Amino acid sequence: MIGILPTELVEYTLTFCQPKDVAAFSQTCQQSRALIYESDDQFLWRELFLAAPFDDPIDSPNQDPELPRGWKGELQARIQAEALVTLSYEDMRARDHDSISNAFDTLVRVLHATSPGKVKNLDWLASTAAKSFVFNDYDRFPRFLSNTQPVHQLLLLSWDLSGFRTSKGGLRGRILDDARYFVYNLSKYSVKSNWGAFCLSGSEGGALMFTANWEHIRHCVHILQLRGGDVEFPPYDLCNAIAYSAPGSHSRASDDWAGVEGVWMRDVRFLDYGTLIDLNATADEYGNLSPYEGEFLEGFTRFQVAMKIVRDLKPEEHFVISRRPLNADKRHPRLDFIGFGMSELSLGPEGQTALRGHVDRLVDGSILWTSLSAPNLGNWSFAGFQLGGPCSASGVVGTWTTSGHNFGAL
Repeated sequence: MIGILPTELVEYTLTFCQPKDVAAFSQTCQQSRALIYESDDQFLWRELFLAAPFDDPIDSPNQDPELPRGWKGELQARIQAEALVTLSYEDMRARDHDSISNAFDTLVRVLHATSPGKVKNLDWLASTAAKSFVFNDYDRFPRFLSNTQPVHQLLLLSWDLSGFRTSKGGLRGRILDDARYFVYNLSKYSVKSNWGAFCLSGSEGGALMFTANWEHIRHCVHILQLRGGDVEFPPYDLCNAIAYSAPGSHSRASDDWAGVEGVWMRDVRFLDYGTLIDLNATADEYGNLSPYEGEFLEGFTRFQVAMKIVRDLKPEEHFVISRRPLNADKRHPRLDFIGFGMSELSLGPEGQTALRGHVDRLVDGSILWTSLSAPNLGNWSFAGFQLGGPCSASGVVGTWTTSGHNFGAL
């Protein structure tokens, strides 16, 4: 029957169907399957995608214009991701790790492809999160998802959606304790972690390659959010994780793809050295810390820094705080920057250089910020990752450490 109808008419008729109905139609005969899945024509799949509860990815300033998966591949990936993420605990455990990781990675990619002012993607992500135990059952998700980095990334970017944010009493205390035992555990900082919130992903030519450790960064966010006090932090939610959602990001210079220039508020949370040493003295042979009986003596400081890109540097003049990662995205050049203190409460005298650094974008889309404090301000370096897309209002979170790591260095 299908052979006597024009292909264009069949495709147009199918655009009024749901994807699952199109899939059912493809099973009626070989001609139907060939039309649905083997045709190079993207018309049908583009129409199905735009009829689904998603924003047009072509409108996103953070979207690859080539849409690597194509309309069919992207729609299929999102439908499959929703099905996997909303499985029950028992059913998800039965699936292989890679398929679950890819499903959460797809959700993160949907967020990164969202533009400010668009709501379809965000509504779909919120609906998916509401149906997933991962966002609402703190006792269960770490058991087999703890090594799935996209899970941690999505949890911290959608903190407003999870049931953990509004929890009170015991659960909030447990989440904060788990974060402290992770972030303040000195065994987490070594060559294998690049002395920060990194995961070793491989090597090339004898050099190590690292990616973001979103589990580590998620725990850093929990310490900032759950510690209490009168200090307000940027809301860690989907709207603020969207690319170019930060104030003033649309008036930035054309070469400032990362939103470097402007006034930044830098917040630093730290643990008293004595408490840090006592806490780590409880570590067992595997580096696990025992429950700490004393008080967590944490400090906090906030200061303003005016950030400026340093342009027109000769190759030998670039700030080589760290070599450009081997897995850097060559489409986004490294940006060198300096930061100036803005007041007596700032890091360093007003108007004087407080730090220098650079920002790189990695091929997986993550954005790495690295900086070094001015020589007169101590031997400190910072490495952190942008939460969400470039110029997101959620900001950058990472860890401070010494700029050199000799024996015994913290």
